[in-house]
Amino acid sequence: MVAADIGGTKILAGLFEATGTLVATRQVALPHPSDPNRVAAVLMDTWQHLTRACGRDWQGIQGGALALPGPLESASGTIWENAHLGWRNVRVVEVMHRAGWPGGWPLAVEDDGRLAALGEYHCGRAEGMTTLVVVSIGTGVGSGVVEAGRLLQGASGGSGEIGHIPIRQSDHRCRCGLVGCLETLVGGAGLADRYRERQPSPQPVSAKDVVERAQQGDAIARQLMHQAGEAFAEALVIAVHLWNPDRMVIAGGLGVAAWPWWAPVWEETLCGRVLPSHRAALKGVRPTALAGQAALLGAYVIWAQRYHRANGPNIS
Repeated sequence: MVAADIGGTKILAGLFEATGTLVATRQVALPHPSDPNRVAAVLMDTWQHLTRACGRDWQGIQGGALALPGPLESASGTIWENAHLGWRNVRVVEVMHRAGWPGGWPLAVEDDGRLAALGEYHCGRAEGMTTLVVVSIGTGVGSGVVEAGRLLQGASGGSGEIGHIPIRQSDHRCRCGLVGCLETLVGGAGLADRYRERQPSPQPVSAKDVVERAQQGDAIARQLMHQAGEAFAEALVIAVHLWNPDRMVIAGGLGVAAWPWWAPVWEETLCGRVLPSHRAALKGVRPTALAGQAALLGAYVIWAQRYHRANGPNIS
């Protein structure tokens, strides 16, 4: 089967054996503008290239799964609104069919944060855990919760949106249209926006640049990283009190890169703002060990659960 994790700047495509072995991956840039039809065409081309490169027959594909930034409704495969992609009420499966996805092949569509949680549960750091919370930070901020092996979901298969909870440190307008969202301080797009406001530059500045400049001693970057760490710690406090997890994992490219900066802030916050009973239950907050593949692996899991009934993915 084929799977893909579509983010705010890139597409990570994967080819799996139907039994769960990850055969190969291929990463390509997200087309800009990221019109749904263009993204679907690039994705189909990437999948077919990957299949040929691995010596496999495209006609032998049994189905696929997509990890997409929400909010979305998994039951109908509809993205309600995503400001980073600029998509609103997009019926993803229909778009994929127009791009050439065969009508008889099943295609699962799910929120990328939720699939990252599934990937972590089956392949990451969730051994023996009862409740796992995964927070993924890339261009935006997503989350997913697995409880007793089952993915928690909202109405009509919708996802929670930790990236859009209001944070007291922020009065910035989010790309979603709300004011004060966590994403405005912690998400990659928001972090880069804050830096450009403070330090205008004719050259593009990414969140990765901000992290690197903070490491090099840039005062503005360091201040923004500390502010983001405080905001993120506040969000984690909310998550701990809502779900009482025994493990939390930080995923996403920016989440892993920034965690060494944010971990000390979290440790201080944990001692002062989390109930003792919840602190005792929490076995730790750690960065992912899945090297950016958590959502891709989760995409295989959701396809197998819905259509194939195979074992979990195998990345050994």
